[in-house]
Amino acid sequence: MDSMEAFRHPEPVAPAANERGAALLLAIFVLTTLALVALYLGSQAQINRRIAGDDVLKSKALHSAEAGVYEAIARIQAGQGPDPQAVNPALKVVQVLNTTTPGTAGADTTLLATGQPNGQWLPYSTATRGAGALTIEFKTNPARTAIYRYDKSFNPPIQPGKGSPIYHITSTARVATAKRTIVADVCWNPVINNVKGALASGTDVKFSGNAISCGHDHRADTPAGTGANGRSGAGGCNEDPGASPPKWEISSNTVPGIWCGGDASPTGAANAFGGPPVSNYNSPFYAGPWEPLGMTQAQFWSWVGSPIAAMPGSPNGTYYLDNDATKQNASGAWSLTSGSGFLYVDGDLTLQDNWRGLIYIEGDMKLNGNAWILGAVICKGINKVDFLGGATILYSYDAIVQSLQNVHWRKPSVLSWKEQ
Repeated sequence: MDSMEAFRHPEPVAPAANERGAALLLAIFVLTTLALVALYLGSQAQINRRIAGDDVLKSKALHSAEAGVYEAIARIQAGQGPDPQAVNPALKVVQVLNTTTPGTAGADTTLLATGQPNGQWLPYSTATRGAGALTIEFKTNPARTAIYRYDKSFNPPIQPGKGSPIYHITSTARVATAKRTIVADVCWNPVINNVKGALASGTDVKFSGNAISCGHDHRADTPAGTGANGRSGAGGCNEDPGASPPKWEISSNTVPGIWCGGDASPTGAANAFGGPPVSNYNSPFYAGPWEPLGMTQAQFWSWVGSPIAAMPGSPNGTYYLDNDATKQNASGAWSLTSGSGFLYVDGDLTLQDNWRGLIYIEGDMKLNGNAWILGAVICKGINKVDFLGGATILYSYDAIVQSLQNVHWRKPSVLSWKEQ
């Protein structure tokens, strides 16, 4: 082969001894790298799937815990929460259990069966009492000796004095390995209570004998007959809570014993307590029963319902008495023995026994010697109010609020909501 031909077709050259297997090593390295990348991506996908699964479980648990809070609110609306007027209310607890047979817990704890459809229970409670059960109690001071209340007219609005009691709800839900807890504070929407005195009258008040009208705020569970002899002594309403009888006054809220548009000068042993008695005031009397309740006329007439002509035998609720269905003409006359709630009387009223709540009268009123009222009386009057003998009126903000709890737009409101 000549030199030119050798140049065109060179002989193949064998690789050097130290270069043998390099391609194989390179291939193994690449495959190993790809395998590691694949393993990493697979593990990441598995982690992401696990995280996504945990998120789904946590979301389901959170939604179940929310459902628990709303069952607790429904229980409060139905009057099945702890009683703010009970002895030591700060210690009272209600637990709603996922069972049909909750049993009896004890003096301070009430057990209720869940309201969910049988066998379709969301996991926001347990079948037995304990820390995981849906719990309703009161928001209290650290020592658990007083319950906190809410009144936006106070500073601060949350305090242990006047206002709506604050319910503390704890709802814990478990779904597989996920657990979520919601802690919420709720209270009833405040009632606007524009009551100017234990007795508010648009005309003269014949205040005689040993009649008592006390404008100091009293607890809603004040026993009948309390205060008939005034604020101190046997049967008085400002004794020490540990004494017998106990103290029934709440010091944070006081109104005049009598607020009237005429003369209310006492005779005999009659006495009024509270803010300075207000007589011959210059401001106009209430235009109607809606004003002390903070309602419009339309709201009031819708709420109070249709009139009835006869006094119920044992009234307990909201009543509108009217003999001719003509509003505010004060044409009727009734006699009341005892009862509780809100009573609107389009006419005259004679009260002979006990009443808890608020009474609004378009005509005249007579309280005989056995009459005892916890709450307040508003009497527009035509001639005069006869407040005689041993009759007693004790102002009670809470008793008035309780008499208005069936106001249909008044529902519990959430004050705080914490997810854990």
